[in-house]
Amino acid sequence: MFKKILATALLISMLCIPFSGCGPSGKEADAISGKEGFAPSGPTAPSAPETAAAPLTSAPTDIPAFTDAPSFTPPPTAGPTVEPTPAPTDIPTPAPTDTPAPTDIPTSAPTPTPKPTSAPTATPKPTATPRPTATPNPGTPDQSVFDNCAFVGNSTFEGLHQFNVITHGHWFTRVGLNINTVYTTPTEHGSVPIIDELNTGDYEAVILMFGQNECGWPNLDSFIDKYERLLSDIWRRQPNAKLFITGIPPVSKAHSDEGHYGVTNPHINYINAGLAALAARTPNAYFITVPAELIGPDGALPPQASSDGVHLNITYMRYWGNHITRFVTAILR
Repeated sequence: MFKKILATALLISMLCIPFSGCGPSGKEADAISGKEGFAPSGPTAPSAPETAAAPLTSAPTDIPAFTDAPSFTPPPTAGPTVEPTPAPTDIPTPAPTDTPAPTDIPTSAPTPTPKPTSAPTATPKPTATPRPTATPNPGTPDQSVFDNCAFVGNSTFEGLHQFNVITHGHWFTRVGLNINTVYTTPTEHGSVPIIDELNTGDYEAVILMFGQNECGWPNLDSFIDKYERLLSDIWRRQPNAKLFITGIPPVSKAHSDEGHYGVTNPHINYINAGLAALAARTPNAYFITVPAELIGPDGALPPQASSDGVHLNITYMRYWGNHITRFVTAILR
């Protein structure tokens, strides 16, 4: 910009050189000086030193106008160059990274630390219900197992109740009762046949004693057959009851040798074997064995066990009663 102004001034100065009247002459200068009041009236002021030039207060009026001078149009001032903002370049979006497929192996969770507990008490192994044994057991076992049981049989059974050897249960017995008369004979104080006494309650078990009065029968197998029919007839009256067939105790050797009414130990053994087989093939029927206390070394009833060789005294009744109680308890409880 400064160079352009300097060139313009130089051009003007060059144009003024050919004309001698570009500046005022001395006379004209004096005239101008007088016209403009450079010589004040009144006392003459001291003249200024010659070296000091009078100030020029107005522009000269005689400067010719140069119409032929070319007009000079200054170039437009360039504004600040604004660099174009480059168009935004699309930044490529990186391709998504494939997420690895989950594996089937689960991350194992940390195993929790178990809380300390007291040492477990060992659970005793359940023991099998002991079967009744022939070993004498002092004291009377709990007879409440018979509270809902019925006893049916002959005089040998009746003695267990009359002498208070077995004090629980319902008793339907009579002296001389056998497998036939049970359908026709009532108890001593009853009014219906003993078999029908079983219609009077709902019993958990029926315990039977037959055989001693049948030992003299010519055909002992028919006794077993009739016993089997008796079991069926009892179940018609007591369908939910378990039936216990009691074995026949032996008689004394002297009584067996006499053979009164066919009551001998060989006959008794034969009947007991048949009754055990009957119970084994009949569902819900059990054979109660004869306890060892009632069998001597010779297989007969010990002499001290009975006064007549057939019916037990109170001591041996208790052996027998306790044995029956334990056997039935082992099945029902």
